[in-house]
Amino acid sequence: MAAFLCPVAFGTLQGLQKFTAWAINGILSISVRLISGILLVFLGLRVTGAMGSSIFAAAVAFGLALIPLKFLFSQGNPQRNPESRIDLVQMYKYSFPVLISVFFLSILSFVDILLVKHFFSKSLAADYSTASILGRTIIYLPGVMSMVMFPKVSEAMAKGEKTNLLLRKSIIYSLFLCLVASLVLFSFPGFIVGIFRPAYSVTVPPLLKAFGFALIPLAMVSILVYYNLALHRMRFIYVLVAGSLFHIILLSIFRASLLQVIFILGLSGTFILALIAATTLRAGKSIRLAKENA
Repeated sequence: MAAFLCPVAFGTLQGLQKFTAWAINGILSISVRLISGILLVFLGLRVTGAMGSSIFAAAVAFGLALIPLKFLFSQGNPQRNPESRIDLVQMYKYSFPVLISVFFLSILSFVDILLVKHFFSKSLAADYSTASILGRTIIYLPGVMSMVMFPKVSEAMAKGEKTNLLLRKSIIYSLFLCLVASLVLFSFPGFIVGIFRPAYSVTVPPLLKAFGFALIPLAMVSILVYYNLALHRMRFIYVLVAGSLFHIILLSIFRASLLQVIFILGLSGTFILALIAATTLRAGKSIRLAKENA
């Protein structure tokens, strides 16, 4: 139960832009899970202990998240205060395109692993998975930027302020983080792989070198997706869905080697990024023209 309630509390902290409390809560949640997991496994509970630590950590995280949100419970009955009523119909309507967007973003991020496991041998698939897991750091870094950008863009839109600067800063900072991480992966691939997999194949480091740069376009796609969602502009979803299908088709056809798969991953991501960027710019231009003509 706590595992299902945690995203609600964390999402509320994010929406209210209480980023310090949100970050501290996340760190404490991971720390509690790690410490309790080690302790329970040491006591002989093994798998049960590992699962129990996740439940315990989720309960602690939810309880801690309620501390900075306690003011919400002192605002009285929302039915008596018209200004605080929530339009559940609009909320559920909005959740559907969000679900589609997150689903197809996940496909773009992970479908290559499934296809490689299907088309290649177990040993090559294992090498690819190792490089892929380490290389996907590039995707996770802008994820934090998206979480900060989303409520700020929503707030700016509600106030009638421009959001272009927020998008520009998010892209610049995310691109900088991705490039730095990619250069680190490119410069020290053997050392990085050796930390997590001491007995690794010589095939893995070259794959990791390529992965860092190939995943940058997909990382930028996530920024644009969350930006459009924050502004309630949903036309990009058609591009995202079509791009995901195109992504799968390309990866299924061009698979002569693992390096070719990574090359196609980057090429496909760049193509999808260009289309969503064009859709985003076109939507912004249309809205500006409508306001000028009004």
